[in-house]
Amino acid sequence: MTYTVAGINFAHFHMGDHLRSVESNPDTELVGICDEDQETATLGLADTAEEFGLDDDQVFTDHERCLRATDPDIVITCPTPVGHADWVEKLMGYDVDVILE
Repeated sequence: MTYTVAGINFAHFHMGDHLRSVESNPDTELVGICDEDQETATLGLADTAEEFGLDDDQVFTDHERCLRATDPDIVITCPTPVGHADWVEKLMGYDVDVILE
């Protein structure tokens, strides 16, 4: 079985490490990335999409659109510590497992 993964919220640079782990795991597939605040993001969406070979339709600035379009099994999220609870609440309504940095 292959698990699909979306990376949402790039406030911490560790997101790149997590996405590389997804890419190197034969049981996972990166299906989308999203960041709603590129001013505070540690990684740019365009550079990240290029690094991981993602198409434009796999890059989002709205987490709800990302989740609806990609329907991932797993979401990796790297918000600032003060945003941890908010992001878990935002993701709770979707049928996804959450990896929280």
